Amino acid sequence: MEERGQRSAHGSSEALDDYSRQFGPLDDARYESARWWRKLNRFMSVPGILIVTAVVCLATFVVDAIANNPRSF
Repeated sequence: MEERGQRSAHGSSEALDDYSRQFGPLDDARYESARWWRKLNRFMSVPGILIVTAVVCLATFVVDAIANNPRSF
């Protein structure tokens, strides 16, 4: 015999209904928000890599130009 306030080892369907009623819409909103951000991150990773590559190349060329002809700067 169970005491009031305690759940069995498997829980009760009442507790599961309360959980889904309380957190269902919030979890759905979080999932949709995370999905949108993942898509944005995948899309923006390509321009981000191109920008980082351009900055590294530009820095390399400037350092090389200064090292080969220090009086021009």
